[in-house]
Amino acid sequence: MVASMTMVFMTETVPGCAFVPSSFVSQSQVQAPPASPPRFEVASIKPAAPDARPGRVAYAANGAEITTNPGLLSIRSITVKDLIAAAYGIEAYQISGGPAWVDSDQFEVIAKSTSPASREQLLLMLRPLLSDRFKLEFHSATQEIPAYALTVAQSGKLQRMKSGEESKPNPFGPDMPAFARFLARFGADIPVIDKTGLTGQFKFDLDMRKIVEVATDISGAPPSNDGMYRGMVEFIDRQWGLKLIPTKALIDALIIDRVNRPTAN
Repeated sequence: MVASMTMVFMTETVPGCAFVPSSFVSQSQVQAPPASPPRFEVASIKPAAPDARPGRVAYAANGAEITTNPGLLSIRSITVKDLIAAAYGIEAYQISGGPAWVDSDQFEVIAKSTSPASREQLLLMLRPLLSDRFKLEFHSATQEIPAYALTVAQSGKLQRMKSGEESKPNPFGPDMPAFARFLARFGADIPVIDKTGLTGQFKFDLDMRKIVEVATDISGAPPSNDGMYRGMVEFIDRQWGLKLIPTKALIDALIIDRVNRPTAN
């Protein structure tokens, strides 16, 4: 089975930059379920309603919407890939293999534990649920995958927040690492490494109206997912002077060996 897995971005080459080591982007422990892991007392899994899927911006900011109360986990709509990511505390781009439906079909999951449990404990219970109901089997391996380096193409466009100043509401917060994670989920679908060298908090005034306009010019109306992503990339270049540069990264990946559609409730 899978021993502990730590995702570390190794040294990569960024065109136009020196050969430099990347910082840790995220770290997680991916472990096989123990012999007798805590389990849900009862769990319902069924196809999600079409209108239950999270919006693109909400998903990029928070991932799949997983609601927990003591002893109760509720998900209106989630893919198997995102369910695995939640169970093992990793990003979806760390998961590969399996049939195409693991990244497209949406499921509603409602599960209860025998006694009150914290959010962390409930997410751990997803591991045996995936094994029992989806027959999930996987292994780990180091892979080199495409990535993006988030860089400063034109300085001075992005304004820093002054002491005591509040930024306009946005879905990811005021710091650069959080914005890099947002971009990875918004459409990059690969790691986005913060190589800006910028620390502190910034005025991220995300104008979705302008992004949609650009996306519509690119892919027509209504804009496609790819159009929205390309619109976002163009927006941050024009408005904030930030650019994504293709690079490579070494990661520890979770590779699906077997997965089935869920067994009946």
